Amino acid sequence: MFFGSNTNNSDVVSTNTTIMVLYSDLSSLTIGAWNDKINLKFSPSIGKDGNGLNQYDRERRANTALSQQNACTLYEMIRKEILPKLENKEDIGTGINVAVSMGRPEAKNLLIVEYKPDENKQNRFYLTLAQNVSDTGVVTDENKISYKFNQTEIMTNYDSATGSGTMETVESEFLNFVEVLRRRIDIEPMIAHSIRHSNSIGKKYTNGSSNYSNQNNNQNFGSFSNGFTSEDVPDELPFN
Repeated sequence: MFFGSNTNNSDVVSTNTTIMVLYSDLSSLTIGAWNDKINLKFSPSIGKDGNGLNQYDRERRANTALSQQNACTLYEMIRKEILPKLENKEDIGTGINVAVSMGRPEAKNLLIVEYKPDENKQNRFYLTLAQNVSDTGVVTDENKISYKFNQTEIMTNYDSATGSGTMETVESEFLNFVEVLRRRIDIEPMIAHSIRHSNSIGKKYTNGSSNYSNQNNNQNFGSFSNGFTSEDVPDELPFN
């Protein structure tokens, strides 16, 4: 059931790596990798400082993590239900959204991708985490936190003589997030294999063939084994 039981096995190890950190007036969003999952951390905005920069409350941070299956499901729903409307500039009315259910049976969560008009009647993308969702799908506003994806302005048909052109916006932050979902499989198996393969190459040439190194201008093939690093952050576990 969508709002029913969803049992997860506990992970024995906990490896965290930050992929990107995004900032909006609503919250900050940290997207990372936690073991083989996509880790998401939301911190609500508490207003701007004297320099006009947004400040965020790290003590009220909300965490979750997408399994490979949920990341795949969310990506497919975005691709089928939302991206065509964006590309075709369709009327979305009061908005559309897609969601995946996750979490423990006693603490059900929803991750929702929303495409809806903002307070200025402009269609914008939001990522919303709803926590402590009831068995019937009801969740209170205080148990929801959203990130509003920023747009990037571009100019087409630019005329350098007059400085004129046609201004447009690109949903670059949201599309970056979609790309992370699309490349979910890269988080662990393929990258782990590339590191192991590079380490094997390094060991082969550093331990077994000094003549090969001399014939190639003393290249240090051992650098292969040192060229990859992983960030093991001793941070709190995201709750899937």
